[in-house]
Amino acid sequence: MGRFRYYLPNAVTGVGITFAAVAVQRAVEGRYRSAAWWAMYCLLTDNIDGAIARRLRAASPFGAQLDSFADFFSFGVAPATVFYAFFANTPGAGWSDPVHRVVLSVLALLLILCVAIRLARFNVTHAVSGTRRFFFGWPTTYIGGMLASTFALALKYGDPAWTAADPSSDQLRLLGDVRLDGLMPLLPWLLLPASLSMVSKLRMPRAAPTGRRWVDGLLAVTMLVGYGCGLARRLPEYLVAGGLVYMVISLRYHLITRGTPSLPPLFPSDEP
Repeated sequence: MGRFRYYLPNAVTGVGITFAAVAVQRAVEGRYRSAAWWAMYCLLTDNIDGAIARRLRAASPFGAQLDSFADFFSFGVAPATVFYAFFANTPGAGWSDPVHRVVLSVLALLLILCVAIRLARFNVTHAVSGTRRFFFGWPTTYIGGMLASTFALALKYGDPAWTAADPSSDQLRLLGDVRLDGLMPLLPWLLLPASLSMVSKLRMPRAAPTGRRWVDGLLAVTMLVGYGCGLARRLPEYLVAGGLVYMVISLRYHLITRGTPSLPPLFPSDEP
């Protein structure tokens, strides 16, 4: 197979970049619901390319750099664009006036900047002893997925006029007749804690095999159902609930792992 085995994982990464580009296009077109789901497709390709690279022993410096650029576009530029496009152009969402637009622009730019910092920091610290079990700062994949799924959930239970140009076939409403119109104006403020959590020292456990059969089985089923919901564009309620459970687990993990390695310095010391 030779060097050709390297092409497949990098091709999947390229597909992920394409998904992110389509999400941006849909947002610009005003098809916000579709934009959110296309952004979530990037989560699938982000996991598949790494799995293929490991199985084929096709990891490479080029692949690592391409994956990092893909993550920046998929989990930084795409969700920031979706949020900005919707709230800047939807008067009923409370952010289309000049003052709120400036704040919205700052929040979107902050997300993109923190994604870039998070990825750069990961590239220079991922080999630190102990980090095979956890991440320093919450990963861009988690943040991007949570923002997109939360946005899709708010649209599903929001004003039908917001998605009149982009209807959905998802008729299963787990929250019944609940309406989230009143919460939509608060959604852009999620960009602030989302951004800061990525560049923080919070430790998030990796979703990796634990050696306990029932735990690993439950984790696998949970993830497969989540991927199924994403591909079918159904049940953002499930995706948001799963993300919140992972958040609670991560906060507890951070509190009970104080003996783990701390974040190493990012820059060389001038001391002799």
